[in-house]
Amino acid sequence: MFRLFTLFFLLSCTPDPQPDQPLKPVILGSESAWKNQLFSGNNYVLLTNIPSQKQFSLADSLIIKGKLKRIFSPEHGFESNQADGVILNSEPVYQGIPVVSLYGKKKSPEPHDFSGTDTLLIDIQDVGLRFYTYLSTVLNCLTIAANEGIPVVILDRPNPMGGLIVEGPVLADSLKSFVGPLPIPIRYGLTLGELMTMAFSEGWVTTTQPLQLKVIKVDGWKRDFLWPETGLAWVPTSPNIPTFSALFMYSGTCLFEGTAISEGRGTPTPFEWIGFPWANESHLKSLKEFGLRGELIQRMPEDITGKSVNTKFKGKVIAGIQITAADQKNASPLKWAVSFLKSQKNEHPNEIGIRRHLWLLWGQPNLDLAKEVEEKTKQFEEKRKIYFLYQ
Repeated sequence: MFRLFTLFFLLSCTPDPQPDQPLKPVILGSESAWKNQLFSGNNYVLLTNIPSQKQFSLADSLIIKGKLKRIFSPEHGFESNQADGVILNSEPVYQGIPVVSLYGKKKSPEPHDFSGTDTLLIDIQDVGLRFYTYLSTVLNCLTIAANEGIPVVILDRPNPMGGLIVEGPVLADSLKSFVGPLPIPIRYGLTLGELMTMAFSEGWVTTTQPLQLKVIKVDGWKRDFLWPETGLAWVPTSPNIPTFSALFMYSGTCLFEGTAISEGRGTPTPFEWIGFPWANESHLKSLKEFGLRGELIQRMPEDITGKSVNTKFKGKVIAGIQITAADQKNASPLKWAVSFLKSQKNEHPNEIGIRRHLWLLWGQPNLDLAKEVEEKTKQFEEKRKIYFLYQ
């Protein structure tokens, strides 16, 4: 087992915008690298999906030059048009390039998937939350690449949830899963390049050879930016994250996946609406404490092709809460969700329907955190600063 790895940082030469200048859109690592002619190889394999190619299509650029040999795709498929948990029966081809699905029975590339290639490129928009499965897919790709001696380049991107706030417990080892692959809090405040650097530097990942990793930075991103401040258009990262507002609420309301309460799948506003038959005005009172506001709205969840299957309360009109945040920088959907779940666990123990999946998402076996668990989050928050690539 090797815990050291080769790491290179390509630092941007473009100065950050000055305070008195209008904000310019950040430039993704992929676009920056392409403009600076950094792709000198000829046999690349690329982990990505269609949404990640909307701002700048590295895939198309490499294909035109005859440099792309294979594509890896995460959950939801390369076109990101498959509902949560749906497994593809066949692998597509994109402009003549084979696409290997890394979701379902095969969640990790195999050594032969790297045949004929000499570099793995990671160009995918993550969301900055531990339970989003793209993290596991990236880790699996990096692990096999390291074992096979294949260098990796991460084309870094903004963390949509920003780089300052850290929330939630550090994942317990006993709850490690595909929705929780690393000992990190739920909201970890790092870009993908920073997080993967930390994961392999800290020895969280076992490989037979050192990982050869290069991170190409985003131009113009600052740690206090949430997505709206990047100047970039929001492209849905998956079928049920259609807007940044949905992602922001998902940071907390995703926990309801592990209960009988609807997380809004099968409705026009997934993760921004939660549904449960006993919802009433009293459930709105706690929102303000966490920087949120809400209103009672009845909805009828339905199965939606490409978005929702086996939908909770399918075909039934039920009450629920539509939730928004007036000031996203000072609101916490996660803290509210935990507080709400605690109260409902006490008041409606039979109806809330808690399943083990909740603990996999939350990262601990209960909602009442011990002092040592809270201390681990504080320790992570400090240690991650070693790996900052952005101010």
